[in-house]
Amino acid sequence: MNCLCAALSPIVDVTWAIHKYFVFPAPDPATYTLTSYDYSADGGGYLLWLPQTPSQNSPIIKKFYQVPHRPYLPCYLFIHPSSKRIVIFSHANGCDIGDMYFAMWDLKLRLDCSVLVYEYEGYGLGPKHAPSEQNIYLNIRTAYNFVVETLGFPPSNVFLFGQSLGSAPSSALAGDLQQEEGIQIGGLILQSPYVSFREIAGDFVGPLKCFVPDLFNVSASIERCFCPVIFLHGLEDRLISASHTKRLFQIYPGPIKEKHLAAQADHNTWEMEADVYLPIERFFVKCPVVDFDRHVVPEKLTKCPYPDLSTNPPLVEMQEMRLGSRRSGRGKKEREEDG
Repeated sequence: MNCLCAALSPIVDVTWAIHKYFVFPAPDPATYTLTSYDYSADGGGYLLWLPQTPSQNSPIIKKFYQVPHRPYLPCYLFIHPSSKRIVIFSHANGCDIGDMYFAMWDLKLRLDCSVLVYEYEGYGLGPKHAPSEQNIYLNIRTAYNFVVETLGFPPSNVFLFGQSLGSAPSSALAGDLQQEEGIQIGGLILQSPYVSFREIAGDFVGPLKCFVPDLFNVSASIERCFCPVIFLHGLEDRLISASHTKRLFQIYPGPIKEKHLAAQADHNTWEMEADVYLPIERFFVKCPVVDFDRHVVPEKLTKCPYPDLSTNPPLVEMQEMRLGSRRSGRGKKEREEDG
């Protein structure tokens, strides 16, 4: 037995390193604090703390609730005063919601929709447990519960947007809702998605991919979805090949599916107007939403539940990160004029 453990030790070490440094390279320290932004600014995002507890109306959350998790989930909410559509955004693995603040503000203004961007376990502010696939699925379910149960958005008005790593929780939730609860969301937006983490590894190490944990199997989730979907991928992407999107597009069983392959985009650099906003705008035309009366955000959710949490400026330089590093053409002055 000792010999077997000794033989497996290098594989365990490699697996741990992949998990920590490749799958979940969370910014440390967080790129935001309680006072990083002026939340009272018209049109800005509000930092909310969502309780992560099981919901009587959401039975599938119970299968994730046994994993260690923080009791409150930090999120930024950008409310569009007139839009009936909301996007729940799942970010990539190398950033947190502070990094994505201005990107989400731009998304709200350009696509005329409300936006909720939530944090992953092990990222951002508050107590941290080790990030894991199960925890991230719990996190997105908490965000969805808040949007539907507290804000009152009908599921048909909810769109899940997953970027890179975020493709997995977005597609997994869409599939679970469809298959286990008979709920179809408004649509699914996947930017730079992948078949699975093992298949990404296979692009670089071939058959040695068998030693990589089989995490975040997007293809298995995609097969369980039926809502409208759009795939966005850069043809110059050297981290996640566009072949992953092509495979997912073929697998997807739903009647409404679109694919936009950006000729000049790589994994992080996109022409936002031509390759993100316009394709999504056209996609939204095919996904009508229903009228409803949005509920007010309970004030208690804006109060930080951790009194000892530091409000000092973050130790890293604040960056105006966007969905891609090429700016959308509007700076701070334009955002202020837009409100």
